[in-house]
Amino acid sequence: MSATLEQDRPSIQLSPADAARRQRGTFGLIRASAGEETTQSETAAHRLTAPPVVNASEAAEASSRVSLAAMLAGHVIQDGEIVQLVIKPSRWFIVLNSLLFSGVVVLVISGLHLTQWRPLGSVSAGAQLAALLIAARMMWSALQWMGRYYLLTDHRIIRLSGVFDVQIASIPLRKVSTVRLYHTVGERLLGKGSIEIAGVDHPMMFWQTISRPRQVEQQLRAAVSKSQSNGHCSG
Repeated sequence: MSATLEQDRPSIQLSPADAARRQRGTFGLIRASAGEETTQSETAAHRLTAPPVVNASEAAEASSRVSLAAMLAGHVIQDGEIVQLVIKPSRWFIVLNSLLFSGVVVLVISGLHLTQWRPLGSVSAGAQLAALLIAARMMWSALQWMGRYYLLTDHRIIRLSGVFDVQIASIPLRKVSTVRLYHTVGERLLGKGSIEIAGVDHPMMFWQTISRPRQVEQQLRAAVSKSQSNGHCSG
């Protein structure tokens, strides 16, 4: 029966042109699928080998955190000590720290010109000298700001300062006698503040021109109170 059906089925004859077109279409599909596979493999390889895109500011911030951590681990933080707070002065520290010097320079040069005694020659020469001195003072304040950090650990209050050499001042929490918040006129106008920290048998320490001064003061007070209460309990 199957042999009879195969004999009755009509056979299709293709012309040479149709056969060539069908062959070209088959090869085209094969090439297209191969091309898609190649593109997908190249995309996957690129995802694996391409370096991640990192923002320059994020990289700089990460680098500064790494260098600060290395410095703290190597020179400041003792074994077993836990850092609870690390802050820097506000950038307004640069301006406020230069105000007094800048005011004195302006007053002196203005006074020389008002008295008609002009060792610098013209008024413009005096103004240029004043601008140069003020810019130099602000540059020095910027260097001071860059090297200044305030730290609170579970054992001490620490201040790092210095331009060419790092100066470390610390007061153990159990020896802190006073934590006082105060404001200069400029800090009050800008919403900043400074904290005075006094300790038994330790020189006075100042955290100058910090942001959120009230919150920082409360955190310092809480750490001091906790350390001293634990000390009394253990004693």
